[in-house]
Amino acid sequence: MNEAKQITTAIFHFFYHSYHLLGKHLVPLVNLSNMANVIIAGVALYFAWRTFWLTRGHEIVTERIITYGVGCSPHVSTLIIENRKNRPEIITEIHMMLGYQYAIELKKYEADLLILKPLEAVIINLDPVSWYLLNGQVVNAGKLLMDKKIKKKIQLTTTRGVVKTRDNKQGTHLIVRFFKNYCFGYIHVWEQKNNGVTYTMNSEYLVRIESSNKKIVNYLIDKSGKIHPDIFGKYSLRKSVLESEESLRKYLTDELTARQLNDSKVVDVTRLAKPDKHRNYELQFLPRWVYFLVGPIWAKADSFKAKWKRKDLS
Repeated sequence: MNEAKQITTAIFHFFYHSYHLLGKHLVPLVNLSNMANVIIAGVALYFAWRTFWLTRGHEIVTERIITYGVGCSPHVSTLIIENRKNRPEIITEIHMMLGYQYAIELKKYEADLLILKPLEAVIINLDPVSWYLLNGQVVNAGKLLMDKKIKKKIQLTTTRGVVKTRDNKQGTHLIVRFFKNYCFGYIHVWEQKNNGVTYTMNSEYLVRIESSNKKIVNYLIDKSGKIHPDIFGKYSLRKSVLESEESLRKYLTDELTARQLNDSKVVDVTRLAKPDKHRNYELQFLPRWVYFLVGPIWAKADSFKAKWKRKDLS
């Protein structure tokens, strides 16, 4: 109410002084006093409108960093969220939209919601991703993340609606969009850990080595034998070494002995478990006409079929 009153007062003064300056047959046009009053009223109107605008709607700007490497699927590792409005935003979920068909869940706040204060920016560091799941199937979403041709956009679910950042457009909740279009894919993030270390589909072994200062360091070895060069200065191991946990343990122990690292020892070598019944499917984009025309028709057909089955059961 106070902001609306300020704007109303500023508008009144602006038109009042404009009338006295230009109203009566546009005479006198060079009255500096009246002209100054018009300018002051115009400036007051601008700042009143600016204050009112800062408290209406959403304007959230985001920046992201996509990371990938050994033992790490491509994923969003760092996210910067900036609130450019003079009112708080309470965020419950953060997603990344991949083109028009897929959405990746980046963060979900269940107990402690993310409260973005007015005109505040926060940095969110996200954990590595083991693999991505779409309808229970492992999919290669990392390939889409690295594809520069695919449009990517951060979408926030807030207590005041869904906000697509940057262009500041409110959209439909993703769960509603899922039921309205059969072709829309909702990608879940799955984080698989062993001894507190996140690994991916390409990771084959987790090696734990105790150093001379009694500190245990974890190393991931992928299927091709790539390993962090901090261990022995090597970047990859022979495939024959990776045949079993025993052969890898023996090789690492022999290497420690040969390098006279007697104070260091291999604590544990573990072959990492994988979802054996899932395949790593490649994600593909359907033609736009299929997604926007056929997808909704399929969704309505499935909805009609489900309603018809419930009617038969009743």
